[in-house]
Amino acid sequence: MTPSEVQDWEEFLKDNGCDNIIDYGEWISFNCIFHEQSDKSRPSLGIYKETGTANCFGCGKHSWEDVCNIFGISAEDFVEGIKEDMWERFKKKILKIDRYNRKYKRFKLPQQLSNPYGDKNCVRYFNDRGINKLVLIDNGIRFCRDSDSKYKDCLIFPITDEKGILFFDARYVKEDNLKPRWCRPKSSAVWKSYFNYENVKNEKVLVFTEGATDALKLIQFGYPAIAAKNFSPYQIDRIINSNVRYIITMYDNDEAGRTAVNKYGYPIHFTAKANYVFSDCGIKVIDAKLPDYAKDPAAVNYDSDIVRCNPILREIFV
Repeated sequence: MTPSEVQDWEEFLKDNGCDNIIDYGEWISFNCIFHEQSDKSRPSLGIYKETGTANCFGCGKHSWEDVCNIFGISAEDFVEGIKEDMWERFKKKILKIDRYNRKYKRFKLPQQLSNPYGDKNCVRYFNDRGINKLVLIDNGIRFCRDSDSKYKDCLIFPITDEKGILFFDARYVKEDNLKPRWCRPKSSAVWKSYFNYENVKNEKVLVFTEGATDALKLIQFGYPAIAAKNFSPYQIDRIINSNVRYIITMYDNDEAGRTAVNKYGYPIHFTAKANYVFSDCGIKVIDAKLPDYAKDPAAVNYDSDIVRCNPILREIFV
């Protein structure tokens, strides 16, 4: 059985004992089958229906072989069924494209944007994280009120490069489990820049976080923070050839954020991946710990709590 032979993904997952299933169209998500989820309202494991590839945004599991073993699907049939399609994708995305000069699409921000603090859901979202108005204004964070936009009721986080706005991340702030929390325009040039990178690209220290909200909280504390989960060859080259001498990873207090590796020992998530990519390039990579009470940087109450957990920061930021 191959992914293309699954007629009804929701029925297929239910028959295999999965629960909390939400169908997003191209993706379908459900409670992770590899770890105990702490947030029961939002399923963390997703499967891309076209190829059958899976990823858990909680524990970091993403091997199709693991999923095949759970559901009794032949991994060999899976590979045979999609390898021709994947080869075509590979040729289009890699062989025919110069990563450093390739064309990319720019996206305009949605219409009818307003101050986030004019909406009660935004106020709750930022107050829960202790993020003030000034840092939102300084970083161009807006709220979409356009009833005809797919980004209605979303916070808009602009991502820029040297020429201006490149694309944006959108964070849905209402309580609706049928909508994904984060989204962005399709075909965004995520390989080219990071949130806030243009503001800190000449710094000697960079702080890597998982998301824009985490970066905002650290920016408020005075850190040169960017939202960096993935590292394209273009981004790696820019960072290696910049002024940066220290990379401080300040990812979430969970397995996915800290130490997840696959069965071959290859790092698949954030701190481990940053170490793998940059530690042999003359850049010192420091894994900064968060206070025990904080699950992510946005939940940290005071800068002094971070410094208390990481005394080395006193030496770096002098």
